[in-house]
Amino acid sequence: MCRRIITHNMHHDVAVPMILDPVIVDAIPCANPLRTQFHRCEVAPNPPFTWMLNTPVENCPYHSCCVPEVEEEFCHKLTADVDEDDEDAIEASEPEQCEDFILEHHHERLPYFGNEYVNPEAVPATWRFLGRIRGRNPDWFLGFAHDGKFRANWEEKCFAECEKLYILKNDLDLLYAAVQDLMDRALWDMAQTARAQYLRAGEKLHEQMKLVFDLFEWAVEPCNLCER
Repeated sequence: MCRRIITHNMHHDVAVPMILDPVIVDAIPCANPLRTQFHRCEVAPNPPFTWMLNTPVENCPYHSCCVPEVEEEFCHKLTADVDEDDEDAIEASEPEQCEDFILEHHHERLPYFGNEYVNPEAVPATWRFLGRIRGRNPDWFLGFAHDGKFRANWEEKCFAECEKLYILKNDLDLLYAAVQDLMDRALWDMAQTARAQYLRAGEKLHEQMKLVFDLFEWAVEPCNLCER
């Protein structure tokens, strides 16, 4: 698969979190490399004079407080069709020409005017330092047992469900805290209602954990279609 990798150097953390491991209780959230969130704020990238040799700051189509870096990676399928001695053809190649093309997003913290952990009170930024897969670590899952042409679609589906898993887990934690608070204040009727919501949320989380587990189980078990 060919990839265009955009690293977003930003003041604000807009990475989309997901949980890849449905079994571990305290699994470390990772950023979904297939998505970024549109973001507009009053913080601009560092002014040009703060960059070496007045390097111009390229505008990011997704974020206002971002300095993007773009990399291209080509797979053997695309390069095999290009004459190695034809420099013009190589330079004219685009990763989007590949049938297995992937657009990848990563996010790095951009210091606020050179101060790594300082932001004005009006524009607070809490950086989560989510785990990162692909890009620097392209072989994040070596157990994929199917033909490589199925991997991109599997990752897209799997990452989307892992995002839901992250949301449901956090919802459950919030509901648990609400139940505990109501019980501490002896608001028994309200606590029972909140407890019922907590139990329903737990069932949804369990179903989502099973769904993510099944996606990984499919990935590691070769099928008849791949063996043909």
